[in-house]
Amino acid sequence: MNISKGIYLLSDSGGRMLKVTLFETLVRGIPEALTMMLAMYAFANKKLEKKEYLISSLILVLVVYLIRLLPINYGIHTILNIFVLIFLAFNVNKIDLIVSIKASILILMILFLCEGLNLLFIEKFFNENIDHLFENVFTKTILGIPSTIMFMVIVTYYYLIASKKGKLR
Repeated sequence: MNISKGIYLLSDSGGRMLKVTLFETLVRGIPEALTMMLAMYAFANKKLEKKEYLISSLILVLVVYLIRLLPINYGIHTILNIFVLIFLAFNVNKIDLIVSIKASILILMILFLCEGLNLLFIEKFFNENIDHLFENVFTKTILGIPSTIMFMVIVTYYYLIASKKGKLR
């Protein structure tokens, strides 16, 4: 299976609800939401405000969970999630709207890159049908952890470097 087909298969719900388990939300959803909001601060060159950061991250987890329950295609879920991320950054975190839009696009690109690299690794390492590996929610979630870790490392590193250079205001 080639990687583009793997990404398509992971993302195609055919208009059905994308089942999200509590396990997936705890293991991947919460860390990704926290990292996305940290990335929003980092790419906006804004110092982290803990209260707003936690509030927006928790709202993001909840809304992403609810959006994934809607009977719409995965691509639409992604677009709605971007709008939610921008809305939260602008309204809760008080990040400029244009900066929020640019940052959300960059966040999405980094997340897709991390997930694509992870899929390549899974495909090469396991040498097994990705569809088969991702049938089990537990296995799919565990196999997705490396992409979440890559995303966290990239964003945290960027935030720390920006902080060290005095770019955060």
